[in-house]
Amino acid sequence: MLLSQRLLQIIAAFVLTLLSLLIWYFMTNPPPPIPIKPTTETVEATTQLWTELTAQLAQLGIKEQISKELPLERLEKLEIELAGIISKTTSRQFCEQYALVALKDGWYPCYNCGVETMIYLKKGEIWKYGKTCIGEERRYGNLEEQGFVFTTQFQGSEIDCLIIEKIKIYNYLVHPQNISRAMAKGQAPLLRPPGNKIDR
Repeated sequence: MLLSQRLLQIIAAFVLTLLSLLIWYFMTNPPPPIPIKPTTETVEATTQLWTELTAQLAQLGIKEQISKELPLERLEKLEIELAGIISKTTSRQFCEQYALVALKDGWYPCYNCGVETMIYLKKGEIWKYGKTCIGEERRYGNLEEQGFVFTTQFQGSEIDCLIIEKIKIYNYLVHPQNISRAMAKGQAPLLRPPGNKIDR
């Protein structure tokens, strides 16, 4: 009798421990969000807006492509921001559009990771997109000490660099690096590169 009671107590304690561990696991590792299938109207609106933006960029002589995979709300925001650049930027000075990439495998600051403040990047993965008209050294100093490599992706007028920088930041949502990392972690992809605090 005493043995049966003791056995039941052990089983109950084990079940409670197991439940506690399961609760802790699911609280610290939430499942990835279930993607919402867009409606036919949304798909049509997305396609139309993408076509309009692509034509506008072609008229400006911009070869950088906007990803067809961007959701409608991101395309709409991109449209507004591109219009702002085109209407407000008059400078034709020579500038560079660049990417800061990880110098080696390791942990780097992340401004778009929610409650987490660091992200693990592999060597060569993108940390930030940017634009500068004063060159790498004057803009950042010794980047190698900070763990980054400055990679020029485009050279031209300031307005062209700003437009291309903007497109690259928005395209990062569906960038293979971002998607691959998100799938491995079971999380949603980052909205923008880890080092870009906002969409610019």
